Amino acid sequence: MSELQQTNTLLKKANDNLELERTTLVKDNTTMRIETTGVVDRLTEEVQQKKDALESLEEKVANLESQLEEQVIGQQLSTLRSQVASYEETIAANQFDYLKMKGNQHQKDSSNDHDEDEDEDDDAPFVYPVPSEESKTSEATIAKTHDLNDSGTEKQESKQTDVDINTTSPANGTLEATMQSEAVGTESQTTKDKKKDEGNDNGGEDSSQDELRIEKLIEERERKLKQYYESHMNQLMEKLESADSKAIRFASLVDSLKEKLTKGDEEKKALQNEIQTLKEDVAKTKESLSTTESKYQEQLDVLTEYTSSLQMEVSKTQNTSPGT
Repeated sequence: MSELQQTNTLLKKANDNLELERTTLVKDNTTMRIETTGVVDRLTEEVQQKKDALESLEEKVANLESQLEEQVIGQQLSTLRSQVASYEETIAANQFDYLKMKGNQHQKDSSNDHDEDEDEDDDAPFVYPVPSEESKTSEATIAKTHDLNDSGTEKQESKQTDVDINTTSPANGTLEATMQSEAVGTESQTTKDKKKDEGNDNGGEDSSQDELRIEKLIEERERKLKQYYESHMNQLMEKLESADSKAIRFASLVDSLKEKLTKGDEEKKALQNEIQTLKEDVAKTKESLSTTESKYQEQLDVLTEYTSSLQMEVSKTQNTSPGT
């Protein structure tokens, strides 16, 4: 009887110990579950933060890549602008050369026309020069003297003829006819000389008028050619000044585009370096995240295994308690 009591006392004590251990295990299990839940929540939050940081980095990389593409497009645009500027400069230079060549050709044609006109003037009939006033006066004096001599001769001849007619006989008729024919020849020669002098005077006046007219035509043509070439040269100078201003403007534009291109290259290099750094950070973050997840998974596995073992012990304890 005493052995049964002693055994019962030992069983009660063991039961109390088991109950105490079960309570302790339940408490530990609850605490472990709370701690595990906290750890899991903390790990989940850290993982989410890592994912958010990774997404932010990826978004930043995408933005930088888009900026880099815009920079490349801007660089292509500046290249196109420089090509357009050089093309316009080439067009302006070709236009100036064309105008210069055209002006030279027109000048050559005008000089050829002028030479042809001179040749035509050379083919014109010869005009006797205009006699001077002194020559006219001397010729008039000579003509008057000649006329006086002729008139005196005619008077003497007429007197001599009258004497011969009155004093001579019919046998001298041949001599009278000869003298009359000489007088008529002298008169015709005098008339021819007068007509010749008048023709020379008229021819001199016509030649002087022709020379004046030719000189006026030449002066008018030279004046027109001078005006034409002066206006043409003024137009060419205006076009040259316009081309120079365009060249200066395009040169300044090219310089500004070069500066922008240099800045763009520097920004491009900076963006590429930043993108490379961010990619390295993303790779490191991914590696750290994968390492953290693997470690947390190992810890979760250990906690799960430990919790399972505790639950098995509790269930064993509960199963042994009713049997007693």
